[in-house]
Amino acid sequence: MDRRRLLSASLWACAAPSRFDLAWAQTAAGVGFGEGYAIGNGARLYYVRSGEGQLMLFLHGHPDSWALYKAQLREFSRDHLVVAPNLRGYPPSDAPDAVDAYAMPRILGDLHGLLDHLRHERCILVARHIAIRASDKVQRVALASL
Repeated sequence: MDRRRLLSASLWACAAPSRFDLAWAQTAAGVGFGEGYAIGNGARLYYVRSGEGQLMLFLHGHPDSWALYKAQLREFSRDHLVVAPNLRGYPPSDAPDAVDAYAMPRILGDLHGLLDHLRHERCILVARHIAIRASDKVQRVALASL
């Protein structure tokens, strides 16, 4: 399968009925990815990673998790450092109580903290909703939206 088709496969995964199971709470244990935590803008973010090279950052939307991109992470880790966090509010990342903790500036701050933690200034972003607002840190964008 070529890479463009693999990225578009994530769109179909978003629409699949199985996405409503407890996939959002999955960790990388037993699936061949490294895992860790980074401090964002006041929240601790869980992430999975694999590979080396230019950073590709995969961001999920609601109600998904990093697991949405398993196939894409495996493919692109052959020649990139691939990282997929669970955004704030999605276990095992922190879930602040305050509603304003989920405002876009806070989420962008989390992403900047993740980039700092990974020691990368820029990334290729694969996302469903946040790509345009993070443009100063984004080298290329692949939008994965229905």
